[in-house]
Amino acid sequence: MNKYQQWIKDYKGDIFRKCKEVTAEMRSVFSELRIAKGLVQIVENEKWYQHQWLVDSEENVVDPTANQWEGILQYREIKDGEPVPVGKCMNCGEFVFSDTKFGSEICSAECYSAFSESMNLELNTK
Repeated sequence: MNKYQQWIKDYKGDIFRKCKEVTAEMRSVFSELRIAKGLVQIVENEKWYQHQWLVDSEENVVDPTANQWEGILQYREIKDGEPVPVGKCMNCGEFVFSDTKFGSEICSAECYSAFSESMNLELNTK
């Protein structure tokens, strides 16, 4: 077990919805780590959630709050200048990014078509 894993194992504080606080605390002990911000896709429902974690000098993820979920399928770091989440899709519920052509409410052309169709069906049945 390396020093990072040991720190995570020994950590006694609350980790649930505390990624910013716990990563800052861990980084204060290990200044060589870099804070990364972005999204994680979790095992429970395969959805994406905003998250913050740490990265070592070899770009390995060091996540002191990963155990708040059953498992993490993947990390998606959002670096300066890259599209950021601006809302959630009204059709599928996934994140909508700042580079979408559909505003902050629809994530893709597929969701736009499906949402438009569902709205037309709703309007026609009333």
